[in-house]
Amino acid sequence: MENKGQIQTAFRPSVGAAYTVAVLDDDANGRERLLACLRREKQRLSPDADILFLKYASGDSLLNDLQRRGADAPDICFLDIGMKSGIDGMEVARRLRGGTLPQPVPSAAQTFAVSGACSPSELPVLIFTTGYPERMPEAFYVRAFRYLVKPFSDAEVSEAFRGALLECNGVKAREALLREASAKENTPFLLVKDKRGIEKIPVRDICFAESVGRKVVLHLVDKEIAYYERLGALEKKLPADLFFRTHRSFLVNLSHIRSYTRSEIVLPNGGVSFLSKYRYREFVARYLQTLAEDAKA
Repeated sequence: MENKGQIQTAFRPSVGAAYTVAVLDDDANGRERLLACLRREKQRLSPDADILFLKYASGDSLLNDLQRRGADAPDICFLDIGMKSGIDGMEVARRLRGGTLPQPVPSAAQTFAVSGACSPSELPVLIFTTGYPERMPEAFYVRAFRYLVKPFSDAEVSEAFRGALLECNGVKAREALLREASAKENTPFLLVKDKRGIEKIPVRDICFAESVGRKVVLHLVDKEIAYYERLGALEKKLPADLFFRTHRSFLVNLSHIRSYTRSEIVLPNGGVSFLSKYRYREFVARYLQTLAEDAKA
């Protein structure tokens, strides 16, 4: 989390950037008060900024909404921890970061480190708004940006919001530079956000993608990466001439296929994808077309 003594520059929205801010609190009054404060600060900072505010009364509703819309995690999350039912705000943070993280008891030095800014290479920016000061050490392991203990003031919320927006700007600028570099290299790549941060993955290295629960597992030539996304959303990001949806749970890189039968496809490193009988004819035609194009090249 950000140091209160740190000098902040003025917030200016990145050109063409849109920001999504989620507020999680099971208390309706607390939720509305927080939203009102954020909207006032948004108007003060930049009335024309494209900021979408989302509100949730439970951790389950937040995660289910992301899955239903096939959306990425919000840019900024204000998370209450204690919930009346379902998963709590800390568990939501872990899942948004890409999985359950270990929770050893931190040392005094580590506890102090929670007050430092979160990694500039990872979204969402997490801000806890809670009545449980004793759970602050856990925030270290999900790289929280700020930990506000109730009752907190509107000024504290505004300050945290300003810092979080600046953090988002930095991340979006870095991602834009990576996309620009990829275009110059003429090497398509995918930006994937998992528990380690944002990773740049060359599309040609993806053998196949598999849908497992709320996650997508990318099977690469040398490793696997799991992160939160819908397979349909991933399919739209990848070249349609290179990838084929063989099954509702599998997306295959046609250039990595080793062999196939009527029900499955064999890929490198022993990977196997299901092949739907309803997609078999189309798959064969696409695969043979790929082989022909590769032979010409």
